[in-house]
Amino acid sequence: MSAPAPELPTSELRRTVRTVLATVLGVGGAEPGAAITQTACPAWTGDRHLAVVAALQEAFDTRFSAGEMVALTSEAQIVEVLQQRASEQANAGAERTSTPDGLPSLVSAPPAEAVHAAGLPNQLQAYARNPRQTLTKVSEWLSARWQLRACQHVGRWTRVIGRLTLENWGTIIIGERVQIYSHRARTVLTVRDGGTLRIGDRAFINYGTDIAATGAITIGADCLIGTHVSILDNDFHEVTQRDKVPEPRPVVIGDHVWIGNRAIIMPGVTIGEGAVVGAGSVVVRDVPARTVAVGNPARIVKTF
Repeated sequence: MSAPAPELPTSELRRTVRTVLATVLGVGGAEPGAAITQTACPAWTGDRHLAVVAALQEAFDTRFSAGEMVALTSEAQIVEVLQQRASEQANAGAERTSTPDGLPSLVSAPPAEAVHAAGLPNQLQAYARNPRQTLTKVSEWLSARWQLRACQHVGRWTRVIGRLTLENWGTIIIGERVQIYSHRARTVLTVRDGGTLRIGDRAFINYGTDIAATGAITIGADCLIGTHVSILDNDFHEVTQRDKVPEPRPVVIGDHVWIGNRAIIMPGVTIGEGAVVGAGSVVVRDVPARTVAVGNPARIVKTF
């Protein structure tokens, strides 16, 4: 049986609680002791309060009883409940618990087993050595859980940096450890009725990216999407009948593709695995795997 994890210092615990409140409630941070029900949520049974409870459970890998939920009405009470729980766990020993996602508890599981089960890219000691960076990543992860809540599936440890625009009338499936930047310019993900957007594991989408799917857009694993890139599977207007929307043509971007800044990927294009699209290119036809395409319209200039 493994030893229980040490308690978090009160200052770090309080900082993480404030990050959760600020992320879920959309405010700059709760004042110490300020009641959530009075400042940001009209009633503790409201959706926003329940969202706070759900985010706290995921952030601290725990489950609250109904009685504890009632008590979670201020920052101070949240910290008190969490400290009491940590003390009880330390006294009871390292017991296995379950999160809402069915993941083993990171607090009670042995480090190697916990890292493997939770899909963490690094050992737990690496996160402990740099608590400020870890806190930032937790904040970005919570931001993704909240901002991507309209998606049908979001993989583990996906993060959102900044505030994105997401409109989903179809299906959005996002893989694990995806990073979506939307801080210096808004990233926009739009899926129309009947459309599907799939983003593979570990993809990186930089700020200002605009993706619009009316049919199907697939972005493979480990792709790098530069700033202000546009990806669309529909022209949205016929050339002569401009009030008519044409049929969508699927866009497929293979694994390990790198798309440079301000490139435009037009409908019906397939980009092969490992290909590179140069900055400012307009891609109107397929790009083979392991090639470099540049220009308007993009043409192949190198094969590797």
